Amino acid sequence: MSRIFRTFPYYGGKAKFAEKILACIPEYYTSWYELFIGGGSITFNRKKPACCTRELINDYDTTIANFYTVLKENGDHLIEELVSRGMDRDIF
Repeated sequence: MSRIFRTFPYYGGKAKFAEKILACIPEYYTSWYELFIGGGSITFNRKKPACCTRELINDYDTTIANFYTVLKENGDHLIEELVSRGMDRDIF
């Protein structure tokens, strides 16, 4: 079993089922809709067919949805902030 990329571990995530899920995606799909993205183990998987030219992600958990919104709109700034703060237990 190959290593599955995800942004963070997520309880109830699909990482352990990723290979089976990805095997079910037809090559003719042009769009990818992930309604419950969680850690993104399916959406960000390198083995996902390259056929999907449009991707839409969402999650019921507003904290997760907000994380991906910030990552999309201000990803460089988010990375700078995280790197500058280091691994301070008081912050996290």
